[in-house]
Amino acid sequence: MPRFSMSAVTNGLVLVGLCLGGAGCAGESRDTADSEAADEEVAASQQAIQTPVCVTVRRGVLGDVADTFLSGDYPFWAPGSESSFWTGRSGGGNQNTALLRFDLGFLPPSAKVVSATLMVLVSWNDQNNLVYVHRVLAPWSEATATSSTFGAPGDIAAAPETGFFAGDVGFKSADITDLARGWVSGSIPNHGVALVEPPVRTHLFWSSEASLSARPALGLCYVNGPSPHRGGALVAGGITSDSPGHHFIGTLGESPGGNAVSTSANHRFIGGVVGATQE
Repeated sequence: MPRFSMSAVTNGLVLVGLCLGGAGCAGESRDTADSEAADEEVAASQQAIQTPVCVTVRRGVLGDVADTFLSGDYPFWAPGSESSFWTGRSGGGNQNTALLRFDLGFLPPSAKVVSATLMVLVSWNDQNNLVYVHRVLAPWSEATATSSTFGAPGDIAAAPETGFFAGDVGFKSADITDLARGWVSGSIPNHGVALVEPPVRTHLFWSSEASLSARPALGLCYVNGPSPHRGGALVAGGITSDSPGHHFIGTLGESPGGNAVSTSANHRFIGGVVGATQE
């Protein structure tokens, strides 16, 4: 029986063929060496996929950040160019609400979020108070958002995702991992978050127009998962993908006249070549 053997790595995923015996097979020592090399390739690719990459998303460092606040006292003022933003009670007794959005477009398509931490710097503190982090449901612009054009019930989710105590000055943080996972996967549109504080206390935060070290940030850790399968990418016998960033899953089995290929979308691993023949 002719042999079918191959060993290759495609973007961190390993294709391994098996030699099933017969005159076409190489000696045991070469098979052992090939197997060990393939095992090392598998281990290296798995390590690359599983090791988190941690970055800080901050304007002027990585990605971009938009931020502003909706002034309760001045409904037609768009303060997006200010070096700070307010939450909580305004001077006139109304409510100020901050908006922030982090651009995650730099991430690879296969990225899977491990953790995401929102970080904002309190520059002035009236008194300790809980600030809630809400998901923003509608698009907005730093340059044009005002309390007269944004902030309706359909613009900001009613229920908070999380929150933090804004007592004293300094950086405050909140875990928004689930939200960031949705942004990256595409299941949740990335319109950012709103900082909502009951209009009882007041807090002032530095914005992305402040000095670099004081700007809001998103601490993000992710892993590079395999790229998604693209249907029809296989070439039976050639075992190729139609583009470098896409992979397939399946097996090559014995079949009269050629190789039978089974595939399935959105799998992460590639099956071995099992019982394969070529005619």
